[in-house]
Amino acid sequence: MHLILIRHGQVLLLLRANTGFADGSWSVPGGCLDAGEPFLLCHHANPDGQARIGVFFAATRWSGEPVNAEPGKCDKIDWFPFDELPGDLLTCGRTGIDAYRHGRPFSLDGWPAG
Repeated sequence: MHLILIRHGQVLLLLRANTGFADGSWSVPGGCLDAGEPFLLCHHANPDGQARIGVFFAATRWSGEPVNAEPGKCDKIDWFPFDELPGDLLTCGRTGIDAYRHGRPFSLDGWPAG
């Protein structure tokens, strides 16, 4: 599950570390699913060609400030303007953010056009 957290036209990203997958790359935060929360379903093929389903959520209101609750798996968290996302953002996260911005409830990522 992925979370697109939006504040003042920016999205929160985390820098992956010590997970064994895409360490050193930026990603949207992940977590668990509660009923009625997803806004996007993304059929994703990772760089190794393995099929994945990504469920995305978006939040524009919350209480408190985001913190790095898993410093062993995340080196840093930071806010990025939608039009200045880092180049090393995982493609599934980029696809989810793009779908959110354009109001699309389903996306494909990593699959050949056909």
